[in-house]
Amino acid sequence: MVQLLRHLWGEDQATRLAHFKWKHVDNPYAENPLGIVALHRGEVAGFRGYFAARWRAGRKGRDFILLNPGDTVVSPDHRNKGLSLRMGHKAAETYAARYPVFLNTSCSPNAAPGYRKLGFYELAPKFPLVLYGKEKKLKDLLPQKLRKTVKKSRIYRLILSAAVRKGVAFMPDGKEALDESGGILVADKPRTDDMLRVAARENEGGAEKIKLFKDASFFRWRFLNNRKKYLFFFSRAEGAVNGYLVLEIAPHDTHHGKILDYAECGSGALAGICRHILRSGSFNKLSIISYGLDDRLLEIMRSLGFTRFASRREALDGGDSGLHLLVRPVKQELSEADWHIGGLDIRDFANWEVRPICDDGA
Repeated sequence: MVQLLRHLWGEDQATRLAHFKWKHVDNPYAENPLGIVALHRGEVAGFRGYFAARWRAGRKGRDFILLNPGDTVVSPDHRNKGLSLRMGHKAAETYAARYPVFLNTSCSPNAAPGYRKLGFYELAPKFPLVLYGKEKKLKDLLPQKLRKTVKKSRIYRLILSAAVRKGVAFMPDGKEALDESGGILVADKPRTDDMLRVAARENEGGAEKIKLFKDASFFRWRFLNNRKKYLFFFSRAEGAVNGYLVLEIAPHDTHHGKILDYAECGSGALAGICRHILRSGSFNKLSIISYGLDDRLLEIMRSLGFTRFASRREALDGGDSGLHLLVRPVKQELSEADWHIGGLDIRDFANWEVRPICDDGA
């Protein structure tokens, strides 16, 4: 299976093995790796993996294990024969007795038609929202088509490669740092107890939604992804952490931070973190997947002067294919009751709280 996954994860076998172990073997919410394997004369011809996570419907409602379909790959010799769809149907049949919902957060443009054939419902649009701080680079002010031309130029590639070699110099591995006021802590590893406490307190007064259940197992395991690099920002008040924000560092642009997760249990905590990021100069661009930006964070970003919130049309013009979050009950034959969990309709995005960290590829 891992050999076949080179078509998705690259040629380095050791990296693939470590990633498979983290994602499917060490996953604390599955007793065994979850996936459908297609064999042809004893050889692996296809694989469809499922990423398990614990979710909760309502503040004190039903806990359940949700499955993220992903890592679907078919050997080149067996493509265009409906094998991916057959594995998807087999998964619905196999897992129906134990798991209620599939939520696809990482569907590619090529895979989207297949998921629609499998009966997945389009829950919400998915496209990148790019937020620029007050200090924009010259290329950021250029029209979209001209920016694409600049990115293809030799001089731009040389500058970019130099920036990648320099890396994120402001945070040595394994270290933590305070800003001058002592109110913001920056670390390259999660502070599990603090994050757990903030997430739990935020949930106490939240709306009745279907949301990721962030327990100690989740925080200890989730950020061990060997293919990603993360940075953690913590707001402190009166000696206690009252908010956090997690960034993924873009691999080819260390000054671009991707917002993956955030929470606060104290007024102004997230605003303070975002203000610190803006003033530090470490990042000149932040981005977040559209479904993960709530009204609270949107207002904070606007109040701090972050600009250029990409519209959906702009994202489409920039090459996005209009992808969606996709949801489906884990059953072959569906009834109306199957679309409800804990009294909430899973087809209504207003009933969900989804952060980018829910994506199995984040």
